[in-house]
Amino acid sequence: MGTWILGAIPLDAPATIALGHYDLAGVVDLISDVSSTVPSPIPYRLVTTCLGEMTVVAGMSITIKASFGAGKGCIVSVATVPDAPESSAGLDGVVPPGSMTLSVQNGSNLEVTVFVNDLYVTTLAPGECPACQGDDGILARSLPPLPWQAEVRTQSGRVLVASPVRSGDVIRTSNSWKGDAARVDLSCGRIDVWSGPPLAGPAPGQGTPGDCAP
Repeated sequence: MGTWILGAIPLDAPATIALGHYDLAGVVDLISDVSSTVPSPIPYRLVTTCLGEMTVVAGMSITIKASFGAGKGCIVSVATVPDAPESSAGLDGVVPPGSMTLSVQNGSNLEVTVFVNDLYVTTLAPGECPACQGDDGILARSLPPLPWQAEVRTQSGRVLVASPVRSGDVIRTSNSWKGDAARVDLSCGRIDVWSGPPLAGPAPGQGTPGDCAP
């Protein structure tokens, strides 16, 4: 099979195709009888133009084939299959920036605010925890571009706990998971902030007098 043209895009090599509807044209200049168990000593040679059309939508791969039938000339068939979803982790286990998340567990009795790169993100009531109910926390698309300086603050703006998060910090493989995290134990409860795996024990500490002031 020779070169195929999709709109103005040659398809004799892998290509990225914009979404839309296309006219399809191709020149077939070499065929062989693949249905026979006896190979043809000399392949049939011809110049035949095949015409067709197709629509490209998001999330699909395209296979273009030409066939020949008695009295039918050249027939173009286009097969489309869904693209395999991209893994949330790269080949080396590094989670791509767009797949990273930020999580905060407000285990205190304070209402706190979450800021990233000095931009307000959300307010958390006492006991509230994005990612503690089976979700993925605050998605990267809802946050400023990496790197992040994540801060949990009181309503008056006092920083209670902060954690830097950089692209490439979260790495997940089949038997390990690591990322960034920070914690503060207050006299009114514990606050964790993390990207990647959540922090485990020990039991919350006592804090210090006055550390829960607004």
